[in-house]
Amino acid sequence: MVPKTLNIVGAGRDQTFLDGRNQEFVLFAQGGPAGTGNISVNLISLTVAGSGAGRTALVNVPDLVNKGPLPFLALSDVEVFNKFGTGVVNEGLASIGNGTRITNNSIRWFNGGGIFQACAASADGSVGGVSVAADVSIDTNTAFGTGGGIFLQSGTAFLQSASIVHDNSPNNCAGQDPNTTIPNYIN
Repeated sequence: MVPKTLNIVGAGRDQTFLDGRNQEFVLFAQGGPAGTGNISVNLISLTVAGSGAGRTALVNVPDLVNKGPLPFLALSDVEVFNKFGTGVVNEGLASIGNGTRITNNSIRWFNGGGIFQACAASADGSVGGVSVAADVSIDTNTAFGTGGGIFLQSGTAFLQSASIVHDNSPNNCAGQDPNTTIPNYIN
């Protein structure tokens, strides 16, 4: 198995833009089938914006049909701004860190304005999840249903204690199960 890695390194959030130009997605990362190795996408020092039709800026999903491994998405010093759609949909493994801001995303027909975390277990039994670093801000996102900032449908979500999830509508964090808690989230 050969791991495959894509690194997109910008000159800064105010200088480098991945613009979806109103397409469904700005970046759609899908893991390969079983035996193809792990897929990893690293975005560094840039802004992601401009998906269309109320879709998603960043998508990270495994190839479950062909029993592939969970792909990995890492954001570092990235701003995700997607006026009409969810900021990040993760069904694999995601690390949101190092100065990243997920802001002003709005999904008008579903849950999870900033981050929508959902997954099924991969063929090897691993379960996807998202980890949010201490210096991340998830703010001013809106969802039609719940989880304006983060919606946890399945898998795991972990916030380091100093991460900031605030000013999202109708609420900051929510789960599929009303009793779901996201570690270190303070309301």
